Amino acid sequence: MKQIFTILVFALFFSCSGKKQTDTKAAFSYMTPTHEILESGKATYDKYCTICHTEGVGGAAKLDNIERWTNNRKKDINLLVQHVHDGYTGEFGTMTPKGTCIECSKEDLRNAIFFIMSEAGVLE
Repeated sequence: MKQIFTILVFALFFSCSGKKQTDTKAAFSYMTPTHEILESGKATYDKYCTICHTEGVGGAAKLDNIERWTNNRKKDINLLVQHVHDGYTGEFGTMTPKGTCIECSKEDLRNAIFFIMSEAGVLE
């Protein structure tokens, strides 16, 4: 009985401890965005993000604020996507969850971030 219990404990430990590898980390890493990513990001930006990021509403980093976008570029892209997705209050103001784009996916938000950073000239 003790042997069966030990085997079950090991089986449970090894089946629960392994992390599944996903492409999410790779997909959200910094990269030179493709034309498709930038076009998708521009469409999202033009429809939803421009409302705050053109004039800096609520402390939003303006599209042409190279210093702010350079500082944002130093942060992990996954963190930025999470902040946009979930909302974030920081030093300059508040990012509401998903901004004005309730239906946007994390990929849509990531593409918009890439578009903004590309326009600001802070991507490699």
